Amino acid sequence: MKLVKRSHTYLLGVIGAVVIIGGIFSIYFSNTSVGILSGKNNGGKGYAPPRITFQGLTSDGSSFQGNPAAPVTLVEFGDFQCEFCARFVKDTEPQIYQNYIATGKINMVFKHLVHYGSNSDLAAAGSQCANDQGKFWDYYHILYTNQDSFMLSQDSEKALKNLASKIEGFDMQKFDSCLAGDT
Repeated sequence: MKLVKRSHTYLLGVIGAVVIIGGIFSIYFSNTSVGILSGKNNGGKGYAPPRITFQGLTSDGSSFQGNPAAPVTLVEFGDFQCEFCARFVKDTEPQIYQNYIATGKINMVFKHLVHYGSNSDLAAAGSQCANDQGKFWDYYHILYTNQDSFMLSQDSEKALKNLASKIEGFDMQKFDSCLAGDT
């Protein structure tokens, strides 16, 4: 019994010490200008992250939907082969669009986070080719709702082109040229 009480006392002491040391570091780093935590011209009040702007997020051709002047920007990092990204697009994104984007409360920017392989690279390139025609979000929805058709295809490029052909008003010659040009 004494051994159990002693180990509990020891454990509580260690937890207490960690909390106290953490508190001291927190106070110290928030009130001084030490190393990388100093930030730029912020009066030594700790780290000041760089300001992220809507213009900065979209300056590289990233697609967005919604009002560019909206007070909040939601940034989605996605891969067209990611099953969790597809779940987001099917289940959550329509609600976000209806309640926040369509009402002008937020805008949403898409950033490619390609990491599933060559089909992901090809799908990302295709989406940028669709973006050149102002059809990124149409292609985005088609890709996520038809993931298996290009992920499991023997000819992914052909499958991606087939999906693109379903977009109304889409110039397939421009798309094919863009995709072949690897732009």
